[in-house]
Amino acid sequence: MRLIEAIKDAEKDDRIQGILKKDGFLCAAYVTLKPDQDEIKGWELGYYDPQTNQITPVTVTDDFVNVGESDYPMEGRVHEVLKGNVAIPSKEALRMGKEVAGKHQLPIQSIMLSLRKKEDGFEWTVVFITQIMSIIIVRIDAEDGKIKEDSVESLVANKYTKNQGSAS
Repeated sequence: MRLIEAIKDAEKDDRIQGILKKDGFLCAAYVTLKPDQDEIKGWELGYYDPQTNQITPVTVTDDFVNVGESDYPMEGRVHEVLKGNVAIPSKEALRMGKEVAGKHQLPIQSIMLSLRKKEDGFEWTVVFITQIMSIIIVRIDAEDGKIKEDSVESLVANKYTKNQGSAS
């Protein structure tokens, strides 16, 4: 499922339309995958309501749209995820992330792909949780496809390696 399709489906819901009418916006988009999964079957979205300062989660698949209970954001500042300025599609970001993570030769347990607005533009973040209690983080510029970060961090040891700015 393409992200744009998930957004369109979510925004048909009355509660989400109500948030958007109050100058609310899409603030989160992510999916969790298995290592051998290349096809995205659904998305987890979050819509921010500036009047209540709450985020409403929405699960979207081909079969259903489920709007959850609103809650307060964990971070103080909430950014809008604009669907129009993303040149690199989610499927390509996942492929690129897997290619970069594969160079580390670590056994992958699960993958999380998210789209975020950063100060310098839009960014896909692909997080790989390994079977040996470490994480691989790959950050991809969503507008030009350049790898912004490639890092590995141990969740049990005090080890961290980071590679920034490598070309895609």
